[in-house]
Amino acid sequence: MPVDWLGLLLLSGGLLCLLFGFTRAGDVGWTNVVVIGSCLAGIVILMLFVITERRVRWPLVDLALSRNSPFVMGCLSFFLFSAALFGSQPYWSLFMQNTWKFSPLQGGLAFLPATGLIVVLTPLTGLIAQWARHRLYVFIVLAVLVMGLSFLYILVTLTPQSTYAGGLLPTFIMRGLAIPVFVSCATLAVVSAVSTNQSGLASGTLGMARNIGTAFGVAVLSQVYLFHINTTLPSYLATSRAAANQFIVSGAGINRLLVDEVILQGFKLTALACLILCGGAAVCALFMRVRATEKGIKHVVQSEEQSVSV
Repeated sequence: MPVDWLGLLLLSGGLLCLLFGFTRAGDVGWTNVVVIGSCLAGIVILMLFVITERRVRWPLVDLALSRNSPFVMGCLSFFLFSAALFGSQPYWSLFMQNTWKFSPLQGGLAFLPATGLIVVLTPLTGLIAQWARHRLYVFIVLAVLVMGLSFLYILVTLTPQSTYAGGLLPTFIMRGLAIPVFVSCATLAVVSAVSTNQSGLASGTLGMARNIGTAFGVAVLSQVYLFHINTTLPSYLATSRAAANQFIVSGAGINRLLVDEVILQGFKLTALACLILCGGAAVCALFMRVRATEKGIKHVVQSEEQSVSV
């Protein structure tokens, strides 16, 4: 099957323009000419992508799948889940290293509880997904709710006096429980929603939704955090504001305490945004209905699970 190079170029270019506009908006504002032009260019290029995919013989994305409700809802749920989870990872690393003064090694080890649970539970959740079949969407919703609960925990409990054990460790444990369940069940649900000869396409589209969702989450959460910092810290703390954009606490006396509190509140606002994204993912999962099909998709599911785990 030939590669749809034109579709690949249009999709990549459209997403690049949109994400560039989202990223630049945090620095120069949404009314900036470059930001507006970049976003409009991204929308136009993506419209051309859709038109192109309707005409080519071997499309990069089969638009006929857009009429498949379980497939669309599954990909959209994966998109929102990835935006919340993987999109928030850079900001958690910055918070631990720049605000809490973790070393790079300590910052990496802080994620180890979640990583360890994912490694241990992924084979088991794969078997659970095979067993669940018609109840897959129930497990997907439960996994998303657990993930949302981890962000809610940050909103409710995190204070300037919090430690890793009491502030972030419980959230990493909840992440480690939710991720393998969601990935296994959502992957099987999406692949089961299409015919056997479209399983590879469904798996590839799901991976694309995950990657685009991650980039979208990083861009959106940066806007949430930077808007809070730039509108909360006064102008006479311009130097501290620039440092706070990188989660660095600077200044002295009362000003330092103010910057520390503003950074913490900004971090909690990103958790609130992730909680909203998880809510959207749960709603999408509720609309999923998996057709009972007996087909050889076990290998496809296992490959997808291994790629996500890595």
